[in-house]
Amino acid sequence: DFGGGMTSTDKNPANVTYTTQGPISISLKVTENGGCSHTITKTGNIGKPTAVISIADTICINSLNKFTNNSLGGTSWDWSFSDGTSSGTKEPTKTFSSAGLHTATLTATQSGCSDDTTVSFFVQEIIPAFKMVPTYLCEEPWCFKAIQNTTGGADVFTWDFGDGSTAVSGDTATHCYFLDTNIYTVYDPIYHNVLLIATSKWGCVASQSLIDTIYPVSTFFS
Repeated sequence: DFGGGMTSTDKNPANVTYTTQGPISISLKVTENGGCSHTITKTGNIGKPTAVISIADTICINSLNKFTNNSLGGTSWDWSFSDGTSSGTKEPTKTFSSAGLHTATLTATQSGCSDDTTVSFFVQEIIPAFKMVPTYLCEEPWCFKAIQNTTGGADVFTWDFGDGSTAVSGDTATHCYFLDTNIYTVYDPIYHNVLLIATSKWGCVASQSLIDTIYPVSTFFS
């Protein structure tokens, strides 16, 4: 079945002539004397190829991304990207090291005929940042408030306070540190790593950490 109402029962049919351009689907059904059969179908394109690119609207900076080639027809492909790079593979993978609006252009060629298309997409860079507001208490618990001021379009903020406590989510978080007074009576400075993980709805992730230093009041005498 050659499509368009054209069929043949010959083992090796004569050439078929198509009068319109576009995608085609050709099916071959083989039947044995016992009645068992099998069908295979392949697709193609008549005339000039049609270049088609598939890529997400937003991708993450410095992440590896695949540019899917959904072109109709074509036996060779030329890609050019807005960062000055190019590729001759059918479906290239690449990274972008600068944020903002970028483009990709694909030229599909077949039998001397070609078609090109260009798509635009956004490269997202999350820049995590936060500050800690202490309570300046002399004795435990030593509490503070963490406030994120991330840029770049993050949607979810996860906090890890480095003391084994459960991570929490939110634009802000309040946390308190406690000391084990059964172990020490005179304390050196205590350090905790406060980590903010910022995630966007596109799956882009970035993190920042700050050291929170606690100076317990120590008494010495002899």
